[in-house]
Amino acid sequence: MKKVLLHHTCKQDGGEVYVLKNAPFEAKENQQLNKEQFLGAGYYLWEDDIEQAHHWGKVHYNNQYYIVAFECEIDEDFLLDLNSREGQKEFFELYELYKKKAKKIKQNVKKIPLNTFFNFWFKGKLGTFAYKAIKVKDGMASLGREQKFYFTSHKPNYTYLGGVYFYFFKRKQDMNVINKEIVK
Repeated sequence: MKKVLLHHTCKQDGGEVYVLKNAPFEAKENQQLNKEQFLGAGYYLWEDDIEQAHHWGKVHYNNQYYIVAFECEIDEDFLLDLNSREGQKEFFELYELYKKKAKKIKQNVKKIPLNTFFNFWFKGKLGTFAYKAIKVKDGMASLGREQKFYFTSHKPNYTYLGGVYFYFFKRKQDMNVINKEIVK
């Protein structure tokens, strides 16, 4: 088990007691209104990132928001970490299975968005999906937060450090919350 600190930004509707009792709140999808979620309908929390949680509240809730901090235990056997080599290898194996199935039902697999891909898995259309949580980096949100560092002063090789990461849970009961509190 791995302990993680996660931040969830939500509206202030219902007040502190209501929010603390009911958070996190599900991000729902409505494809007719072009309201698709990054990885599908579910629960989104920033990984130890109060700065991103504040940004989200300012942009999406017009400064009328709470940030709820969650201390959770994550069973790494049920975490698909798309930022690790192991997680990426598993993703590409799942993606190959998805492509085979999609061809059979005549669905286009070119540039398939992650929310469509994961919705197939969570709905059981491709078999059993053993993961309860997905961790991923938001490349767009990370643009202003990452910093480029060269490995040496004599070679062109470099890496980016920083960025914005979030956890996605399809079901609230899979979060394994140890503690939660409103921090804003």
